[in-house]
Amino acid sequence: MGKDTPVFTVCPSCGAWSPDKQVEAAGGIDAVAICRDCGARIPFRRLPLFVVTGPSGAGKSALALALPRLLPECVVLDNDVLWGAVAASPDDNFRSYHAVWLRLVIDIHQSGRSVVLGGTITPEQLEESIERRYLASIHYLALTCD
Repeated sequence: MGKDTPVFTVCPSCGAWSPDKQVEAAGGIDAVAICRDCGARIPFRRLPLFVVTGPSGAGKSALALALPRLLPECVVLDNDVLWGAVAASPDDNFRSYHAVWLRLVIDIHQSGRSVVLGGTITPEQLEESIERRYLASIHYLALTCD
């Protein structure tokens, strides 16, 4: 299996590794990733991602503490938990750091649960990622403060 990849990124038929698969909705939460090398159709769950963003001190962490009780069907994660453990660079607007998060979110989705990801995240850091195609949608809630 390739480094840091969702399980279906590696083709079970030919072993090719590529996050750049064509994705087709199959109905509901089901989708299919199509291997560009052999044409194999790899089923997966395509769920929405919920992002709670905003500046430091806006209340993201406080909200994250309440969300598991309010949304028990979701997995609530803090974007900062991997900070320092995963490479992050302003040179690419932290896109590679957030790509790791998207790969983790995609894997969690395969268990049938959506993810709420809290942190200082801008839409372009996620929307321009190749992993974005594996998500049904991304919903943003931006907290602000005086």
